[in-house]
Amino acid sequence: MFSDPKLYFKYVWEQGKDSMPISKPLEIRNGGPLPTTITLKIDPPFSCPTEKITLAPEKKEIVNIDFDPGMK
Repeated sequence: MFSDPKLYFKYVWEQGKDSMPISKPLEIRNGGPLPTTITLKIDPPFSCPTEKITLAPEKKEIVNIDFDPGMK
């Protein structure tokens, strides 16, 4: 289970200012009775430093999802 079903990122362009990556935390929890492994596949301009998570039953982990508005 995810803490948010959707993550929203808002970037406002300003002339003369470099764009900076925006990061948001996402909590992932295993609500089932068995251990589970999750592989995160995220396409640019989004990224996540964590690629694979293994969770025991009822355990949770927080990962950061990054958005780079300057990526072309």
